[in-house]
Amino acid sequence: MSHLTLVPPSPQPVYGQKWQWTRELVIEQLQDAAFVLDKVPTLDEARAVVKLPSGGKIAELFGSYHEALVAAGLTSAPARRRKRRWSREAVIVALQELAVVLGHSPSQRDAARTGSLIYPSVVQFYFGTWNNGLRAAGLEVREPCRPDLPVAA
Repeated sequence: MSHLTLVPPSPQPVYGQKWQWTRELVIEQLQDAAFVLDKVPTLDEARAVVKLPSGGKIAELFGSYHEALVAAGLTSAPARRRKRRWSREAVIVALQELAVVLGHSPSQRDAARTGSLIYPSVVQFYFGTWNNGLRAAGLEVREPCRPDLPVAA
């Protein structure tokens, strides 16, 4: 009678030698983890049942953990990568277009209320502050509603 081992034995280096991870070995380990877990594993889930190299080593061998899963035949879905669709110029144009729609220089609240495609955080990312974004767009910088608040320079 044969003995079925669900979790494969951990690969071991020859005494005195450092273990050399290969693409093939990582693929084999990922496939074993998927078999044991009966699903496509996250990195932490896979590590709980098989021996795997560091995330950095996986990235070095495959480019990313997702690409390692693709190479192992465990997923074919493309990696979700957020494309940055904004640039400084695009933010300026969006602010100027919002000002035309509103008929005045927009506030952060205006952007949120109108469902504008430009988010204050995007403006702040590229220009540091909302007011700096307005200045770059050639728009009027509004005074704070409360006179006791300092005006950003």
